[in-house]
Order: sequence, then structure tokens, then C-alpha cells
Amino acid sequence: SPVSLIARRDANIRYFNDLKGKRVNCGKFNTQEHLIFKQLMGLKNCQETDFSMFQNLPASHSQNSLALKSGSVQAMIHVGMHPDGSLQRLIEQDDMTLVPLLDEDIHQLIEERVGFSKCKIAAGTYPGLTEEIITLAMETLLISSATTDSSIINLVLGALHNSRQQLRHAHSSLLQQHTTVSTLNESYLHPHPSALLFFQSTRSLY
Repeated sequence: SPVSLIARRDANIRYFNDLKGKRVNCGKFNTQEHLIFKQLMGLKNCQETDFSMFQNLPASHSQNSLALKSGSVQAMIHVGMHPDGSLQRLIEQDDMTLVPLLDEDIHQLIEERVGFSKCKIAAGTYPGLTEEIITLAMETLLISSATTDSSIINLVLGALHNSRQQLRHAHSSLLQQHTTVSTLNESYLHPHPSALLFFQSTRSLY
């Protein structure tokens, strides 16, 4: 799930560091947006007082988008797959932009293997997006007990493998990244032995 910083073009925000002194929406308490924003603040040694306004507006009833459109906030975090219809309307109609979240500090966060990775948002995904954006992303993991029977692991992974075309039709971003034995072994969680055998035999989920 890509993590995107959505900003008003007139706010001149090109990096997360540019948010200091700006009006920001951190997201509703305990949402993914809020938790990630706070983690990035910690990474950058930011305090709420570093922003001219610090809001906790939820996505319900489009409160976050309306605040961005009206200019009462200048930037907000969005967590979700692309393309996204609501973001497209914001970018198309209200002159917003996507700001990449991948600098030296964030790259170090990814290297620590705590559930984050990076991903690409392809050029042309949204109006005016002429170059691809590489940004922070949250990993989606299938977690089971180490004692889960091998037949169950094979059944679940087999169902995903056999349904890969349907999943891609459901949303173009699903199964974009290859799953291999190497990526499983690089995870901060221990891969189930049956999962390793499964991906050895299929080579990838593609």
C-alpha cells in the first residue's frame, strides 16, 4: 500500500521536510495515516509546534479532502493503492500534487525492515504525473502460526496464485511486486517452510 503525501501546488511542498511551517492534516487518531505521519515526524525530529496548523481530520464524509480543497490545510498523508478515484478528482479539479516520500531518513526506515518498503507510482497514473514517483509503502503480509499445517499453506497460496488474473482485474496494483524465496528470506518475519517450498516451485506469484 503506497504512502503518498498529497499537497496543494501553491504550497510549494516537494519533500516531507518542506512541511515545517505548513498547515497539515495528520489524520484521525489510530488510523494508518495518523500512525505513519507520527512515525515520520519522529524520524524527522518534528513536533506539532513545527507546523502552523496541525489537524486530525478523518476521511469520513471527505473531511480531509474538503480541508485540502478549501486551503485550511496544505498537505495530508494518504495510504492506499493507485490509481484512486478520489485522488484523481483532487488532482484533476483542485490542482493538487503527489509528493514522493523517499529520502535518506525514510530509506533507512525501509532498511530496518519494520514493515515498510518502497514502490513506484507509474507516470500517467494521474493527470500531470509525467514522471514515475518512488515512495514509501506499507507491506501487506499473510501471517500464520509456525505450526499451521502445510496443506493449509499450500491451499491458500495456491488459491492466490491461481486467481492472479482476477486479482489484477480487481485492481491494477495488486500483485505488482514479485514474491520470491529471496524476498521471503529478507523479511523481518520468519517464512513458513511450506511457503518457501511453494515459491521455489512457482518461482514467483506471476
